[in-house]
Amino acid sequence: MGKHDFLTPKAIGIRMKSKGLQKLRWFCQVCQKQCRDENGFKCHTTSEAHQRQMLIVANDPNKFMSGYSEMFEEAFLENLRRRHGTKRMRATHVYNEYIADKMHIHMNATQWETLGSFVQYLGRIGKCIVDETEKVIKDKKTREREETESDANCSGKRHAVGAIMEEDERHRNKKSRRLEEESKCLRKDNWVVTGIVVKVMNKKVGDGQYYKCKGAVKDVEDKFCASVELLDSGDVLRLDQDDLETVIPKPGRKVKIVNGLGRGCTAKLLNISVADFCARIRIDSGSHRGEILDRVEYEDICRLADEQS
Repeated sequence: MGKHDFLTPKAIGIRMKSKGLQKLRWFCQVCQKQCRDENGFKCHTTSEAHQRQMLIVANDPNKFMSGYSEMFEEAFLENLRRRHGTKRMRATHVYNEYIADKMHIHMNATQWETLGSFVQYLGRIGKCIVDETEKVIKDKKTREREETESDANCSGKRHAVGAIMEEDERHRNKKSRRLEEESKCLRKDNWVVTGIVVKVMNKKVGDGQYYKCKGAVKDVEDKFCASVELLDSGDVLRLDQDDLETVIPKPGRKVKIVNGLGRGCTAKLLNISVADFCARIRIDSGSHRGEILDRVEYEDICRLADEQS
């Protein structure tokens, strides 16, 4: 048989089902997005929209879990009230009706591990009259065996929010390790380059008259020897990079990354931590454009000569 036409009821129904209930492990409760396979879920968890949502959740995870629990409870009881009223029903039957809605709140995003614990909760707070039937009453040995297996598999079922946060944490750690390795590869002994402003730190240069004077690097020879034109006097000095020090501008100014990750790129200085002698920057050029680096040492960045102080 041929395929159904695009706008036929059958084709529409198939598309709705394909976008609905699928594997739970590929569902992102935080973003309310169902992915169709593992690759799609991986792409979603690395997307900018998902990262923004995870930052919001990470600020107060208990608040989100409580919210999901409340929505799950309200929707479950609403389904029970509308379809069955005060009739005596099996919890599994009501639950299967509830999850038929593809936009339902998944139980593993709530505070309840199992349907049984949720039903017992409803009985304790008096919202439902709960009784155990012969079908669900198990003998003591069976219960003990299940509890032992549950303890042995302590990794078992995790909350959806917690699982997503763990995956997000692994992704950040992996990215951090990659950036750290790349930073080590780009770190060199020489850092002085043309187009930056440096400070003279050798008291013996000019008998001390140039000590702590700032100048622009005009030329570099043999990677370590720089020709520096002083900003105040206009004098040109030939100095080794050991006699110089990087100059850190005010936050909001452009800087040059002279060593480590992003070496050779320009960046924006976001803020400075005087106590830790480090800065926070955003790379504005190169392959890492847009990335924000925290705790960048003063020695790795320098003010640009064409930036006004």
